[in-house]
Amino acid sequence: MIFRLVEARKPFQVNVAKLSREFGISEPTLYTYFDILQKSKIITPIKKYSKKISKKPEKLLFSNTNILYSYAKEFDKEVEIGVVRETFFVNCFDTIFYSDIGDFRVDKYIFEIGGRGKSFLKESAKHKKQIKDVENSFVVADIDYTVESKKIPLWLFGFLD
Repeated sequence: MIFRLVEARKPFQVNVAKLSREFGISEPTLYTYFDILQKSKIITPIKKYSKKISKKPEKLLFSNTNILYSYAKEFDKEVEIGVVRETFFVNCFDTIFYSDIGDFRVDKYIFEIGGRGKSFLKESAKHKKQIKDVENSFVVADIDYTVESKKIPLWLFGFLD
């Protein structure tokens, strides 16, 4: 499981049925493994924002970037910078959800995570709606500073308490 997370070139999207078949275990056992890895602070499962409660995580990320880099070194794998950005961002919050609009939702806010070139105009390959006209939406970019009102430097989230 950990190797699969490390080798993923982007944040690991969960397909419970496929993973349980691949590992030769039942889905309830896989959920138990997710729970153990979460409680041991190795992974952070991200569930989709919804009115109904779901057990199924949409994404799995490591609980911090140090764990990500440690396992990547152990398995001799390169770390994708997009995964590092999302791992850092997600672990700045106690409660965060996957969003179909943007990358993540925290309370009423939608966040799209990216690098210096990330803007409101880009539409992803998954045809996510643009967040440009979405109320309470922000681009979180791996930059030093910005003068754009809806673009926030990623590092600032490290100061949240």
